[in-house]
Amino acid sequence: MKQADTSQQVNHGWLSRVDELMASPGTEERKYCRALEYFHRAWALDPRHRFPLLFMTMDSVFGDASRAF
Repeated sequence: MKQADTSQQVNHGWLSRVDELMASPGTEERKYCRALEYFHRAWALDPRHRFPLLFMTMDSVFGDASRAF
């Protein structure tokens, strides 16, 4: 039971952070939300199909938003 309590506390922290990111109107926060969305979509795919989504994830975080199409 102690293990479950610890994992719930850790998950609660992450879920609170995700909630803050999604509620924020800031550009940086939107980049991280987009990256999280791409990563989530790629999670269950086989490596061949996961590869482009993971690059989209990195571009969302590290790319220059002013040069986006």
